[in-house]
Amino acid sequence: MPSRAAKRQVLLEHVAATFPVGVRLTEREVNERLRAYYEHDWVSLRRYLIDTALLRRADGWYWRPGGGVATQQALVFDADDTLWENNVLFERVIDDFLDWLAHPTLDRAEIRAILDDIERANTVAHGYGSRVFLRSLGECLGRLRERPATAAEEREIEELAVALIERRVELIPGVAETLTELGGRHELLLLTKGDLAEQQRKLDASGLASHFGSVHIVAEKDADVYRWLLAEQDLSPETTWMVGNSPRSDILPARRAGLNAVFIPHQHTWVLEHDELDPADDRVLRLSTFVELRDHF
Repeated sequence: MPSRAAKRQVLLEHVAATFPVGVRLTEREVNERLRAYYEHDWVSLRRYLIDTALLRRADGWYWRPGGGVATQQALVFDADDTLWENNVLFERVIDDFLDWLAHPTLDRAEIRAILDDIERANTVAHGYGSRVFLRSLGECLGRLRERPATAAEEREIEELAVALIERRVELIPGVAETLTELGGRHELLLLTKGDLAEQQRKLDASGLASHFGSVHIVAEKDADVYRWLLAEQDLSPETTWMVGNSPRSDILPARRAGLNAVFIPHQHTWVLEHDELDPADDRVLRLSTFVELRDHF
C-alpha cells in the first residue's frame, strides 16, 4: 500500500472502480476482489476504501455508492407501490371477494389463478385501474357460475371495492422526506401507468406533485415509452435512473431503453408485474427501502 496519500488515493479509486455501482456484497465477496490487488493485507485496503467513502458499509453489506454523483442525475419515479401503497388494497378486495364467493368445489388458489388469467387479458384490452379490476371480478364471477353476473351481484362487487375506489393515499414510509432531499441535488420526474383520472387523483391526494419537474401518466410502460421520455425531456440515458418496484414495468423496459434502474421490491407487488432480473446487471441498483436512495444519490 503506497505511503503517500496522493498515490494511495489513485490506487483506491482504481480498485473502487472495479466494483459495480450499488450491488450489495458480503465481506467475503469484497475480500476476494481485494486479494487480487493486495494479497498480503486486503483488510487494510478494505478499511481505506471505507474511510474514503469509496465503498459504503451497513448491516454487514458493502457496496459502491451510486455514481459518486457529483454530476446531477435524472431520477424517474414510479408511483404505485413505490411512492404509495396500492396493490395491498386490491389484495384485500380479492380476499373479500373470495370469501363472498364461497365456491363449493374450487379452493382460493384455483379461483385466484382464474382471476389472474382474466386480469391479464383485461389489462391488454382495457388497461389498468379500479374500473378494469371490477370488470375482472365480474367476469370471474360469471365464469365460475357459468352465467353473466346479475345487477345485484355487480352491486355487491362494487360494495366490496368501495374502499378501493374512494380510498385515501397512504405514502410509503420516508417518501416525502427523501424526495425533498433528492430534489435539492437531482432532477425528479414521475412516470406512472394506469387510468389518467385515477392516477392524477392519487397524485393530487398524495401531496407529492410539487417534487416533480414533470409528470407523465401513460397507458403502458414499455421500452418505447422510456425512449420517448428520454427524447421528450432531453435526458441522457447514462445519467437517468428509473426507480420502481416492478421488474416488468419499471426495471426491464427501462434497461432495454438504455436507462439505469433502481429496484426497490415491495412485498405486495402485483403478480402480473413479476419477472426475473439479471443478477449480473451492474446498472441495476437494488435497495431494500425507499429512504436508502439518499445514500446513493
